[in-house]
Amino acid sequence: MILLYDPAKPEPAPGDSLRFAAAAGLSDLLGNRPGDSAKSVAIQGTDRLPRSARIVDTNADGRADEVVLRFPYPLHATQALGFLWPDPATGALDSERVPLSRLEVDSGGLLVIAHLDPAFSFGSTSCPAAGCASLGWMESDAGADTLKTRFALRDGVNLVITSATLRYAFQDSAFDTLKVVFSEPVSFDSTKAAALAPLISWGLPSADSSGAPVPYAGYLATGPNEIDLLVPVSDSFRLTPGDSVRITAKPEGSVSDTSGNSPGNFAHWTPVVFGPTPLELTIKPYTPVRTYTGWTIPPNQSNVTVLVRGGPGSPWQLPDGSSPGIDTSHVTGVVVRTDREVLGGFFLYDNLGVFVTSADLTPVNTAIGNKTVPLDPRGFYEVFFAWDGRARNGRPASSGVYLVRLYGWKKEGNQSILVNDVQNIGWRIPANR
Repeated sequence: MILLYDPAKPEPAPGDSLRFAAAAGLSDLLGNRPGDSAKSVAIQGTDRLPRSARIVDTNADGRADEVVLRFPYPLHATQALGFLWPDPATGALDSERVPLSRLEVDSGGLLVIAHLDPAFSFGSTSCPAAGCASLGWMESDAGADTLKTRFALRDGVNLVITSATLRYAFQDSAFDTLKVVFSEPVSFDSTKAAALAPLISWGLPSADSSGAPVPYAGYLATGPNEIDLLVPVSDSFRLTPGDSVRITAKPEGSVSDTSGNSPGNFAHWTPVVFGPTPLELTIKPYTPVRTYTGWTIPPNQSNVTVLVRGGPGSPWQLPDGSSPGIDTSHVTGVVVRTDREVLGGFFLYDNLGVFVTSADLTPVNTAIGNKTVPLDPRGFYEVFFAWDGRARNGRPASSGVYLVRLYGWKKEGNQSILVNDVQNIGWRIPANR
């Protein structure tokens, strides 16, 4: 018997019963006809396939954990629903069977939600390369047999960031690179991207679920599922250990997967991995020649002071964070810029090699451990060996060229690298003084 499907009319379904109608005029070869009490038999088979079946990630953890199905008729024969979804590590299809007892069904029986427990693997946010067809099935019993009817899934899983690495550029560059890898190939809203609309947001998810947009001067797609963001080196954007990134929420965000899925207010946060900072240690004269014009030098003050700051334009301070108490326009010396701990000290000699004064870097290293030394956005700081022009006897030193020697070791992981650098500075007292 062939039934013509008409959605406007009811039709038999598995679990219903069939019998011969008395008025149908049917009989066997001997002329026997069924009466009003003809025997009925139960219909076996499968329920109608869902009109739609959308797999989603409900808690934004990067793992598909729920399938929402809409059926044309309530389920009668189905004993379980099953789903296949790719494992990003192996490429194989993982299987999840959800029995009838675990299905959430609405009052009309047409909306069914299958909660996946456990959820599928992290980072699997799209159908396999072969497509979404036949990734779902309905399971029904037919006597001793089990019937499986396949149906397609629709990808509703938002893509996530699987890794984010900040790569530091060379010291003179104004930009670093934030490399972002997504769980699947990405699509960009060309109109928004051309206007440098937000792509990625950063911050602490415990403090703000949306985060702040990562500023960038441009981006380069280095693969179907990865981009390099050119991010500025500035105090207004400063990633620090513990920060994470997420895809910027729509409608401001311009990133989606090829199926059009993009996250809203809630999205998966990925901790930022920090690449190695460029090893640097530069030494330059602060003022090549300082001319003494008669200012008063406090007699009880040391003739050398060690100051620190985060970088050019920042104020000088003592290592403990207090005000230096000296006028830096009345001193000369050298400035060291580095991003590593330096053990050792400064030594000042006149042009005959006679020792004048020295300063130890131990207070600076102690302050670094106490986090009172300011750092620039890349983690660099400057140390100023400031000499006020006095000799060991407290009187102004004679005019001439002086040598400042930095001798010590810089720490690089578990290694110590020798530092031995000499710079010339000038001290001048006019003849009329």
